[in-house]
Amino acid sequence: MVARERKGLFLSFCYQHKEFGFMHVRIQTWFPFQIQIYINGREWLCKRLDSKGIGYRRYDNGIIHVDDVKRAREIEKGFIHVNFAKAFDALARQINSIVPRIKKIFSRGYYWVPDQGEYATDVMFKDRQSLLEIYPELVEHALVNFNASDVMTFLGRKFTCCPRMLQ
Repeated sequence: MVARERKGLFLSFCYQHKEFGFMHVRIQTWFPFQIQIYINGREWLCKRLDSKGIGYRRYDNGIIHVDDVKRAREIEKGFIHVNFAKAFDALARQINSIVPRIKKIFSRGYYWVPDQGEYATDVMFKDRQSLLEIYPELVEHALVNFNASDVMTFLGRKFTCCPRMLQ
């Protein structure tokens, strides 16, 4: 055997999952059939808010209004208590029919570890005036501490140094 990079085929599946909301799962088509699962905590929170009848408004990947912030905060604390291994094992069985055989041969199934994680630090203001009072300081902080690439990424754009691309 020779170690070198080779092309590989992955299969991707998108789900509107009952617990996690919109998500996708990706499996490599060769042994050891590695699986990557992509979930979004805000999707999970929105599913919980829906089930509790708590109103909210979304914009892109953000929640911009919640009718009952106190209850929403209590609900979101439950995310760390989700039994991810159980949920991910079920997804693995859906996309990989040989999971039982793998368990039989190796005496265990998949071992789930996070490849990447992010913790959202959203800030909500009770009213517009509260934001306006500190807005100048926020803008100054952004101008001093962030570069153009940070700002463009925040705005959902790709940064390029080519001037005609910025028009």
